Amino acid sequence: MLFNSIEYFVFFLFIFCIYWAMAHKFRKYWLLVASWLFYASWSPSFLIHFILILLINYLFLLKIYKSQNKYIFLVIILSLNFVNLAFFKYFYFIVETLKLFSSWDVLYKISVNEFSIIPQIILPLAISFYTFQIVAFHVDVYRNEVQALPSVQNYLLFIMFFPQLIAGPIVRHNELLPQLEEKKSPENIDITKGLGLIGVGIVKKVFIADFLSPVVSSISLNPESYDSLSILTSIYFFSLVVYCDFAGYTDLARGTALLLGFSLPFNFRGPFFQMSFTDHWKRWHLTLTSWIRDYIYIPLGGNKSGVYRTFINSIITFFLAGLWHGAGWGFAIWGFINGFALSMERLIFKDLNLVKEPATWANAVVNGKVNYYKLTYRILKFLIIYSSIAIIGIFFNAGTDIDRALAIWKGLLTNGLNGKTVALTGKHFIVICLFIFLHYLEYNDFHLKSNLMIKLQKMYKIWIPVSAIIILLYCSAYVDSDIPFVYFQF
Repeated sequence: MLFNSIEYFVFFLFIFCIYWAMAHKFRKYWLLVASWLFYASWSPSFLIHFILILLINYLFLLKIYKSQNKYIFLVIILSLNFVNLAFFKYFYFIVETLKLFSSWDVLYKISVNEFSIIPQIILPLAISFYTFQIVAFHVDVYRNEVQALPSVQNYLLFIMFFPQLIAGPIVRHNELLPQLEEKKSPENIDITKGLGLIGVGIVKKVFIADFLSPVVSSISLNPESYDSLSILTSIYFFSLVVYCDFAGYTDLARGTALLLGFSLPFNFRGPFFQMSFTDHWKRWHLTLTSWIRDYIYIPLGGNKSGVYRTFINSIITFFLAGLWHGAGWGFAIWGFINGFALSMERLIFKDLNLVKEPATWANAVVNGKVNYYKLTYRILKFLIIYSSIAIIGIFFNAGTDIDRALAIWKGLLTNGLNGKTVALTGKHFIVICLFIFLHYLEYNDFHLKSNLMIKLQKMYKIWIPVSAIIILLYCSAYVDSDIPFVYFQF
């Protein structure tokens, strides 16, 4: 059930109407049922698996919270969660990696082929996201950062809350659990903002990501057939597809949750308008980057153990973050390169202090006047950083197929003007302009208290955004909008 589908619209409308008609004390139970229905629409059997995993985790939470030997229980339950994740997500990756170094017959018999002796393993929906959320809660309880354990129904809803279940944001206990007990009234809900987020999410997903996606697919699957400029175009488009697809999902999740009276954290703040890898990652997938900082980077020692160790910690952290995205060497290499780039930036700007004042858009203005030399430098630096991020994304695009990444690189560097040219139209230009506009609004905290949002809330009645959402959904039905969200595979 895709968020941008008519089916989800009908499902949510049904949940929404009954939710607000209920007494407060019954609402969270209704949301839990809704979350079960939402997940069961994909697989009823995996819903049972999901609930069993959560109940086991809750039992261990009680042990960690009350026991004197909490470390032992923490290690056991974290191991169980990572074994669960590794079995479903990394089994074939581990097998294929072992096959590179061994010729054991058993490896062939359990890998993906027609002679395999085991049924093909299916990846449960949202397993990466809910595993991280579960792990964070266990660690927070172990660190005594949780004052009181939630009831089992609140714990289940905290993990399974359907707007953010599939692809985040990755919510911490202090961000959602307190909201489950708050008494809510529909009169206090910012409906305009909720519908605005849903509308922007549909535009990002359907009218930008899904529109550009066919160009990316056709070229990246056959890079040897296209000239280098077309391949470079697809590389840039891929970065926009991933962003608009994922940011669109986040907007839809946050808007849906807001209409139910819940506030979910930001996940993006205009990440492509940055002039360094560090600033880019401070604005991209915020809930994941904060998670890997708090639960991987800092436990490894963070930046407290010297320059060399800090350098290594950053690379290890992003290497693991790359593997979290998918069971393939493309993801791992993508994570390693980003970790290396971040480490080099820290070395240059902080550890060695070679650059006294990092470039920002703001310091291109001196004494109230634009310094055009500084502005030109910042534009060039922005283009270099954005291009670097997009080109590194070749490995993310390839994912589990590292040969495809190498083919894209080869085509980009050697094809020149030989090969087919991508057919761009005026629609592509309009879509790019639309992306730049929306990204600019997000960069300037469009969804907080921007003047534009305040004016829109004053100018328009509720029926206008409602009509806009219906029109967008209707139009999306006639666009190739059945493309799954990119992060649903993680």
